Amino acid sequence: MSLRPKLESPINLPIPSRDPCYPGMEPSEIPEDFIKQGHPYRLLHRFFIGIEPGLTDIDAIEFTNQRPVSYVKKFTSKSLETDTKSLVETSHPNLVNLREVFIHGRSCFFLYERWSLSLKEVQKLGPVFQLSEVEVASICYKIFMGLLYIHETLKISHGNIHMGNVFICEDGEVKIGDIGESMIHHRDKNDKARDIVAVFCIARTLLISDKAMGRGAIGLLCQDFTSAHSSASIAELIQDPGAYDL
Repeated sequence: MSLRPKLESPINLPIPSRDPCYPGMEPSEIPEDFIKQGHPYRLLHRFFIGIEPGLTDIDAIEFTNQRPVSYVKKFTSKSLETDTKSLVETSHPNLVNLREVFIHGRSCFFLYERWSLSLKEVQKLGPVFQLSEVEVASICYKIFMGLLYIHETLKISHGNIHMGNVFICEDGEVKIGDIGESMIHHRDKNDKARDIVAVFCIARTLLISDKAMGRGAIGLLCQDFTSAHSSASIAELIQDPGAYDL
C-alpha cells in the first residue's frame, strides 16, 4: 500500500511548529503587554496569512472573523534587545498606529492597524484621477498633524517619510506609516527639518508631474511653497493659513 503524500500548507509562513508562545497557558491568560516575547504566527488563538515576498512590504495579515484586523511587518536587528527599549504603543488619527510588538530572536514583528492606498498608489491612478490643490493642502495638513505627535509626544523624528508610507484610508483619513521602524532606529528628534522637507517634496510630487510642470501657475506656487517654509516649525505651519495657499 502506497503512502498518502503529505500536503504542504498553502500559507507560506516560516512556522516551524504550531505551539503557542506561552506553553501551558490558555489564550485568556496570555499577558496583554504591548511588547511580547515569541513568534506571533505560533499563537493558536490567532490567525495570520503570509504575503508573498516582493508583492508588498507587508509580511502577513492577521484575520479575525474572516476580516483583516492588522498588518505585520518584520524587522531584523543585531542589537534588537537595546533597540526595543524605545518602542511604545501609539495613538493618533494621523498615524498608522503600532498595536503590538513580538520579539523572536533577532526578529521584531510590528503589528500595525490596517491602512489603505498609499499616496504612491494614488498617484498611479492619474491622469484619470488627479488630486486638486485643496486636497493636496489637506493631505499636507494631516501629515503635519501626525508629525507634531511624533515630534512632541514620541520625542523623535520620523526620518523616512515618502509617498509609499503615507496612506489615505477608507474613511478619508491620512496616516503616516512605519513609526515602529523610526522608534527602532532612534530617529533624532532634532532632525525635524528633514520630516518637514519630506512633506514639501510630497506636495510637489502630487502637484507636478514629470510630463507637465504643473497646472497653470501651480508650478511656481509649489516651488514657493516648498522653499519658503523649510525652516519653520510644524506648529508655525499649522497656524499659518498662508502655508496652504497652493
